[in-house]
Amino acid sequence: MFESFTRQFAFNPANRFCIGVEQEVWTVDPSTGVLVSGALRVFKNTNVVWLNCKPELPAQQIEVITPVCTDLAMLDRELKKNDVILERMAKRHGFAISRAPVPEKPFAVHVFPKPRYLEIEKRVGKRLRGAYVAGLHVHIGVGAPDEAIRVMNACRAYLPVFLALSARSPIYAGQNMRCKSYRFIKYREMAGEVVPPYLTSWEEYAFIAQRSGFLEDPRNCWWAMRISPHGTVELRICDVQEDRSKTLALAALFRWFARDALAVKKMAPSYSSEMISQELDRAALGRFDPAPRLRLALEEAERLGQHLEEPPYIRSLLP
Repeated sequence: MFESFTRQFAFNPANRFCIGVEQEVWTVDPSTGVLVSGALRVFKNTNVVWLNCKPELPAQQIEVITPVCTDLAMLDRELKKNDVILERMAKRHGFAISRAPVPEKPFAVHVFPKPRYLEIEKRVGKRLRGAYVAGLHVHIGVGAPDEAIRVMNACRAYLPVFLALSARSPIYAGQNMRCKSYRFIKYREMAGEVVPPYLTSWEEYAFIAQRSGFLEDPRNCWWAMRISPHGTVELRICDVQEDRSKTLALAALFRWFARDALAVKKMAPSYSSEMISQELDRAALGRFDPAPRLRLALEEAERLGQHLEEPPYIRSLLP
């Protein structure tokens, strides 16, 4: 069982600390802003193959993906290229692109007719509306299963920091903002428990995968951070961003935490999932200040490496 599970993950030491970004965007009517099933136009009704793009579970959403990037400058270039690709795609197929984390107008649920997505629709039922959100996913390459475990254990405590920094889907009630990341609230309604547990070993992770129903397909793990078959640790907590520089900064921060996790020989503290979940609630509501932990991360990054790329990007996230 463990061997077949492990074979699904493409860990490669050559890709350690390489970075990739996935951005989910909406396809909308240019005149009304209402969702349209743009993915069906692009990926089903034509033979056109769009580089770096693929359909997502909502037929009104497209995911644009960077290739594996070795540094942040390369990531910046690839993000720029993807913006151009999306613009050309939208023009050709008669829709506009929206980067709202939650659709801004009422919408009907239309699932892209891919077998995996149809199976998800069948499994989650009415909770599927919680999948109608647009996130920013950041992948950091790791070289082996034990490295993935160490990065997961170290970074799980920082999920509230990433949510607080990226939140841009507020709900207002009169003059008072009810929350800053409605996307997270909706996503959790569908996914259930989103905080990954503290893992003592790869074998324990396989047991959890078996118990939780993603042993046969690790993509069915809905945690806010997970180990991806690409051989990466994937951060999934962030609202999608409008500003490319903010996307870069969030990616740089995650890579720094991954670097630090593998540089430190001792195991990360085993913070309780309940405590992290409570902090995520506060971050979603705009009641969590990420600045103290961000300053500590920046101080450590600047102390340990003069040649690291990350510090200037991390500094840009400070208020």
